Amino acid sequence: MSFLRIMVQLKKGLQYRTTIGQICYSFIILLLIACSPSQNSNKLGKTDSSLRTDSITGDKSLEAGSDHQLAAERALTELLAHWGTNIGKMAYPDYYGGAYVSENGQLTVYIKQDNEQIKQEVIGIAGTKDIAFKCFDYTYLTELMGRLNDFVRSKKDPKLIENISTFSLLEKENKIEVGLLDCSPEKIGEFRKSVLDSPVLSFKESGKVQLE
Repeated sequence: MSFLRIMVQLKKGLQYRTTIGQICYSFIILLLIACSPSQNSNKLGKTDSSLRTDSITGDKSLEAGSDHQLAAERALTELLAHWGTNIGKMAYPDYYGGAYVSENGQLTVYIKQDNEQIKQEVIGIAGTKDIAFKCFDYTYLTELMGRLNDFVRSKKDPKLIENISTFSLLEKENKIEVGLLDCSPEKIGEFRKSVLDSPVLSFKESGKVQLE
């Protein structure tokens, strides 16, 4: 009888230990599950923060680019205002070949030669050192000739086109000579406004060209 009692007590002890072990195992699992959301939350928090930082940085870059563009446009306006805005009359210096604001927001000025004195004069007028200087050459002139050809072929403005007699490239003078049937200041101004405005253009009165 004593042997049987001992066996029963041992069996009850094993069952008790098994139950305690299961409870401890379940408790550990619950702890792990409870900790997981907070970790994920922290990760998500860090991600949101980085996204906000990237967004702010992008906005600042756009603002900086816009400010740069506006500054270049103001400088270009200063140049044109200094030399006069009467496009019917040439008021540009001989060294000047044109100017524009590039796609990256920088003022670009064409000059006849790479001369430091000329550059400093342009910088003083524009009020900024952020200028890209380029020497205009035969390539620049042929580009303008191409634009004139494109305009004539487009037939967008028949009245303007009818007044154009000839245009030719004067390589030695670094000029493009445009012959107009009516070479009045009003018609020259109209041409510069609607077709092409560049200091390298010169105008003369010319009769209608007869094609044989």
